[in-house]
Amino acid sequence: MLWRFCKPRIPEKAWISDHKKRRFHHLSRQDRNTESGHVHCWTAQLSFAIMDKNRMIGERRIDMIRHIVLFKIKEEYKQEIPQLVRNFEGMKGRIEGLIDLEAGQDILHSERSYDLALITLFRDRESFDAYQTHPVHMPVKKRMHEVRSGSVACDFEI
Repeated sequence: MLWRFCKPRIPEKAWISDHKKRRFHHLSRQDRNTESGHVHCWTAQLSFAIMDKNRMIGERRIDMIRHIVLFKIKEEYKQEIPQLVRNFEGMKGRIEGLIDLEAGQDILHSERSYDLALITLFRDRESFDAYQTHPVHMPVKKRMHEVRSGSVACDFEI
């Protein structure tokens, strides 16, 4: 059997950037050279990294921050919700360390619903902290303080 000649190898590039696939994935491959009868195969477990080449500094893991905010908007400003969403989306690509941003208006309008959601992803805690006082974020934040009747937030590492 040719399988006994297989030597497991780990590919040189074990980290793959893809912020939507943070999980372990098994890859296996077989290449058969029919002329020599040699079988080359490798199996490796890859850990998907997120947007950076290396998510480790020494022995310390670097965790990204997911920032989620839900807003209740005052009745007199509800017609402005589409503009508020555009204001959020206008921050995309303008703040260093802000990897992803999604904003949207509630579609169910149930009693427990909030009117507007903001979901962001930051490269690390330092980027998230810098975002809080970033000049692009400050006018959006100021406007949201004017039009909201309430908000809840959750920030966690991923």
